[in-house]
Amino acid sequence: PRPVLRKKTPWVHPKSFRGPSARRVDRQQSQRRQAEHPRLERRLTRKFSEYYRREDVVVSVGSWLKKYFDWNKRETYENCFTDHGYDDTSFIAGMREGDLKEIGIADGFHRTKLMGEIKKLPEYIADYKVPENTREWLKSVGLYQYTQNFLDQDVVTKWDLAIVKSIDVSELKEKYGITKKAHVKRIMNSLKNMRNPNDREADIE
Repeated sequence: PRPVLRKKTPWVHPKSFRGPSARRVDRQQSQRRQAEHPRLERRLTRKFSEYYRREDVVVSVGSWLKKYFDWNKRETYENCFTDHGYDDTSFIAGMREGDLKEIGIADGFHRTKLMGEIKKLPEYIADYKVPENTREWLKSVGLYQYTQNFLDQDVVTKWDLAIVKSIDVSELKEKYGITKKAHVKRIMNSLKNMRNPNDREADIE
């Protein structure tokens, strides 16, 4: 008898043949992975929006500088940043060349190099909603270490925070003992933008 000639089957990825049961397992595994990871945060900028995890983006200033400088220069510049409150990339984002010069980075080439990298960092956007208390507020802006400074001045509840909204930079430094430039800037911006969501924002949430 003549041999039966069979057509060659083109190579197809095995997952293409998977039935509904296998696809359901894939979907369950995907949902489990999402549940295990922290909630994705939304970042809004003037140009676009994207979802990202904080731990994927925010790194310490030492880890960030490690990519661009040797050990000696990195240690020097890390001190320049941290002495002024630029503890991680969420504080560094939005810095200008004048800020770099002010914190002690005198080399013009290094300032230009750092500015190129700073522009790539995602913009930090604090939550505008009025928190329940001072502890919650300072934790949300990454400055929990100043909790006792505010508690010592009897700033405890959200009603107290409503009064504190009117303070100026000099009072924040003298009365609350917060002097690092980046920390002062974040606290002042947070107080300035703190408000209750309007009806449209409340519906979205």
